[in-house]
Parts: sequence; structure tokens; C-alpha cells
Amino acid sequence: MTDIDPIAMAALARMREKAEPKLAAALARHGVSAPNQLPAGLAAQIFQDTMLQTAAENFPGAQLDALRHGLNAFRHPLFGPAFDRLRSHLASKSDAFEMASGPDAAIVLAAFGLPVAPFNRKQPRILAEPTNDIDQVAAAFAKLKTAFVGYSPCDAPFYMLVTDCVRTMHPQIGSRPQLSEARMLLERGGVAPPAGPFPSFRHGIALIAREPGDAISTIFLNNPNPQEGSIELLAGWTIKGKRDGAPNNGFMPVPLQFLQGVIQDAQLALWIWRPVGVRIMLN
Repeated sequence: MTDIDPIAMAALARMREKAEPKLAAALARHGVSAPNQLPAGLAAQIFQDTMLQTAAENFPGAQLDALRHGLNAFRHPLFGPAFDRLRSHLASKSDAFEMASGPDAAIVLAAFGLPVAPFNRKQPRILAEPTNDIDQVAAAFAKLKTAFVGYSPCDAPFYMLVTDCVRTMHPQIGSRPQLSEARMLLERGGVAPPAGPFPSFRHGIALIAREPGDAISTIFLNNPNPQEGSIELLAGWTIKGKRDGAPNNGFMPVPLQFLQGVIQDAQLALWIWRPVGVRIMLN
């Protein structure tokens, strides 16, 4: 993973400092002085309860739902092995528009909070109701180990803008009418497409927060020009339970570039719950 920024590090240090007396008191009530003197499940529950209480009392803006989900998910026995296997696998190069697939990818994405489900490779459609519950995700992928990892861009609180050439994304978004919504989203977030200098066909992904009232459609610009890249905007919307603006009844496979970003940047575990602005990652 990449290093956490200094502000986040300071917040974590402050939270740990405030949590230590509460943790010591909770352990004392069980007649011990250290977590390893208790059964692992009980120790983990005490740690989680202490962290959530500390966050609620000292950090009014804390995302308690995201924190609770993460604390549960990251100590799930399936998460660590899946994360380690993925980190090793993703160290090799991949196609910019490759889709995430298999149970390891699904488990890690669910742990970070994204509701996912198996997505059929041959007939593009979702095969189960997306969820971020690791046990349910693992069960859904138990007999579908090669399925894509699907999600709903109509329901996600952010959009994904994917390209295989960051260098040519800037002029294309600025000039192509079919990319006008992508241009509007970046401008609204106060971010210009990265202009470089970059080598040709450097891959990249931008995550852009959704805002109330948005009705933005999925777009794929398949550019045959060997000097320019292709661009995809994964988007859509939901009104009264009906998904619109995206193919396959509102479901798409998760881009592998997004999974790479999750593996590399721990802060995304909180950002994707209540996204603000734009996050850009180069791969």
C-alpha cells in the first residue's frame, strides 16, 4: 500500500492515544491486562467496540459505518489471504480495461465496502444481488471462481473514469462532444485531467463523487487511433429502485484499475463510503 498522508497519520495516532485507556479498562473488566490473554474472538470484539466508542466520542465526523465495516472485514479469516494473493498478482502488468474477476478480488472489494456479486462472462449479466458481506460474497463465488466481479455503477456513490493513455485523455476530454459529461464531472470536482508529461499509454483511473440529482450515463470511447487512448466512464443512476444510464440492467464488471487502487491506497476504504471531490490514480 502507499503511505497514508500526514493528516491521516496524525488522526490515527490521536485516536490510538485516546483509545488506550478505554482498552485497558475493558481488558481489566475481564481480569486481564493484554488482548493476547483472551480468546481471539473476544479480544477482537473488545478492540472493535473500543475503537468505535473512541471515534464516536472524539471525532464527530467519523464514518462509523465504514469504520465498523472495516474493523469486521479486515479481521475476517478470508480477507488477509485474499489481499496477499491479489497484491502479488497485481504486481504484474495488465490491460487498462481488464475486469476484476474471481473470489479474491470480490472478497477484497467487499471488505473495502463495495457491494459486489458474480457477473457472467459470456452473457453479460449479474448473477446475484451485490453485497459487501464477505461470507455472502464468498458463497456466491464458491462455484463461480472465474466470474467477473460485478457492481452497479447506478448505485455506487462515485463514478469511475478509466483510460489506457493518461497523456491523451486531457485533450480528448476537452474536445470530444461525447466526453462532455466526463469533462463536466472533472470541472465540478475542481480537477483538470492530468496533463503530464506522461509516457504514451500510461494507464489511469479517476474516481469522481456523485452528487444528488445526477443523471449521467456510461460512455465508452473505443479510439482506434494508435496515437490516442480509449476512455470509459462508468456511470448511471437509480430512481425509485429503477436503474438507468448503464448497460446490463445497471450492472458492470469492476475495472481492475479500481482494484489496484484499493490495494495501493488504504484511504480508499473510507473515501468510497462518502466520496468527496475527485481521486486520480496512475497505474
